[in-house]
This record gives sequence, structure tokens and C-alpha cells, in this order.
Amino acid sequence: MHYNKVDSYIENLKSHGLMQDKMQVGFFIEDTTVLGNVYAPPGWEPVRPVILCHCKQFLDEFEKCTKLDFCICASSYSNNSFLWFINKQSSSQYREIEIDLESIEILNFQPKVLGWKISIPTDGGASE
Repeated sequence: MHYNKVDSYIENLKSHGLMQDKMQVGFFIEDTTVLGNVYAPPGWEPVRPVILCHCKQFLDEFEKCTKLDFCICASSYSNNSFLWFINKQSSSQYREIEIDLESIEILNFQPKVLGWKISIPTDGGASE
């Protein structure tokens, strides 16, 4: 886990003269599932994307990470891309709209591939 290596990352930057004082430490996290993670909230007709910054379990872990100042989280669903910034000061705002992953069912999408081929006869296919 990268978080366990934060101290060595900082020491490496200092040893190469790239860091003099305290710097902000952040991670970029990307949801790389093929179709995105989505769920259907009770009483909602459309499905909604699971946004990492809205997840109770992520917020719990993020708030415990004393060496981490911020995260940038990216995901996509349908033709929409989502980019979220969270830092220690804004985590309480995300708590107001948090979802508990244990109380929802993430939809199981299995990507399907469809293909076809059209053959055109080279002799023209016409008979006289």
C-alpha cells in the first residue's frame, strides 16, 4: 500500500533536494472498472455511480490517515466522467451525503461484446 511508503517518499524527495519544508501529500485514485460502479438507491428509478468520496468506508480510512492531506478521485459511468477533490477540511461535507457500502447493492455489470461480419461476394453475386 502506498500510504505505508509516504515517509520513504518524503525522505527520497528530501535527499534529492526536491523538498525543503513540509509539503502536502495526496493520492490520485481512479476507478478502473470497465463500466463503472453503480447502484440503485431505494426509491430511485435511475442507477447512480458510486463516488469514492461519498463512501463511508473510504471516509473512515481517509480521516485516519494522518500523513495524507488530500485525494483526487476519478471515475466514470455512461458518458460522464467524475473528478472529486477531498481534503481533511472538506471530509465533513462528504459525510453529509455519505453512503454505506454495506447497505447498498452494487450492480453486477458483465460487459458484453457483439460483433458481426458482412460478406460481399467478389464475383458480384449476380447471375444472368
